[in-house]
Amino acid sequence: MGEWFAKDANRLDEFRQFLTKYPYCKELRDGIAKFSSTTLTDQVFYRARRIRSGKSICSPTSYLLIQRNIR
Repeated sequence: MGEWFAKDANRLDEFRQFLTKYPYCKELRDGIAKFSSTTLTDQVFYRARRIRSGKSICSPTSYLLIQRNIR
């Protein structure tokens, strides 16, 4: 089957054993695949991240609003 199988055969076997031990995981995966999907348009999303510098984390719009309120 190739180099990838030789490299990952143990992991595949572990995963098969996991699904055998916890069969509801497969049911969950199959159930999630049946959910209808929704496309969000014209949205702005933010996510948390670690701050590695003292630099502010703001969107350009938020930054302008903050600057206007400071003056």
